Amino acid sequence: MAYQYVCGLMQAPRSNITQIAETVVNSSYERLQHFISHSPWSATAVEQQIAQDTVTAFATLKGETALLIDEFSVRKQGNASVGVARQYLGCEGKVENGQVAVLATLAREHYTGIVRTRLFLPDEWTDDRKRLDAAGVPEEARTFRTKPELAAEMIAALRSEGITFDFHNADALYGHSTSYRRTIDPLCPYIVFVHCNQTIYLCDPKPSVPERRSEKGPAPSLRKTSAFSQRVDEFAREPTRSAWQRITYHQGSKGAHTREVLTKQVWTWDGQEQAAVQERLVISRKVGGGDIQYSLSNDREGLLSPHRLLVRQMSRAKVERSIRDSKQELGMVQYQVRSWQAWEHHSALTLLALLFLTEERIANKRAAPLLSCADVRDILCRLLPSTNNDPKAIDRIIAERHERRARDIARWKAITSSA
Repeated sequence: MAYQYVCGLMQAPRSNITQIAETVVNSSYERLQHFISHSPWSATAVEQQIAQDTVTAFATLKGETALLIDEFSVRKQGNASVGVARQYLGCEGKVENGQVAVLATLAREHYTGIVRTRLFLPDEWTDDRKRLDAAGVPEEARTFRTKPELAAEMIAALRSEGITFDFHNADALYGHSTSYRRTIDPLCPYIVFVHCNQTIYLCDPKPSVPERRSEKGPAPSLRKTSAFSQRVDEFAREPTRSAWQRITYHQGSKGAHTREVLTKQVWTWDGQEQAAVQERLVISRKVGGGDIQYSLSNDREGLLSPHRLLVRQMSRAKVERSIRDSKQELGMVQYQVRSWQAWEHHSALTLLALLFLTEERIANKRAAPLLSCADVRDILCRLLPSTNNDPKAIDRIIAERHERRARDIARWKAITSSA
């Protein structure tokens, strides 16, 4: 059943159970529906094996392996699908009704593989036990977690499973969270983006609780500092042009990619912590100014060169490629399922299909260095058996469609008559 479903992700015009069943030879809508929605196989176990196999596939490649955190979204109607709510959707660029998931991607050279996904449940879901029960959300997933908290959990899980990578990168949704950086600090080297209003100190602010100066009122309990602080965008305006280093960090098909870089050892403190933490600020911009990017790294000893830091900072673009391939070539967001288990099953098998495409590209990189996921999918669509050119299969497909429609009409009539 898994083989049929993965074949269908690559063959079917849209990656939903109906069209997969109509495209893949000897498949059945009812069996596929049961396999995705009700069969008790573990999506987590599949994702764990995918992560292990991705590390193995990357072993022959050069350079560093990055673990990239991002999220993907899909617009959805209604309110029954698990996790659906009015929330910001990156695919729409605005607040709409839909689902959002956090994902972890391994990347090396120009190859990527998504190895873990977690569906984000807004608080309107975690506060509504009836909706959680209806969607089959397990107890361990019912506590509200922010997207950075989900990401930190995935990183910890991958580390505990022995998944190796050289560094972690994430956008400012995650990196601007002080608690997120502190959580992942002992887990891995990181370079994460922050917003332009991130506060930094150029020396250790050494926050402390002020001495009590009066017998009246409660004793001071909050830590304070008199050290000078500033925003990262304010700091970026101070150095002279000679302080910026011009570095070429990537040779692409359209020429060299070059940016100007500025690094500085700084301290960050969120106003609540016992002590400030030293981090390395990395600022890059287009040559001549513009498109300024701010990042913080836990390279406190300054062991990494500005070139290495810039390469790591700009690695985030690779995650967009893996999301695009998953959406366009495998229909990651074209599912028609509602329950928690069905969503997890579909996601796990999509990652499995993506792993296969990546493995084929790596295996053929010398003979066909420009081979893309779309190329591999097109080859498979022509080689795998399909019902598209079988007149008898088409007759059967139409008959089955009509049977399902008739059952739906009968069910709707029964509901309306009883109402």
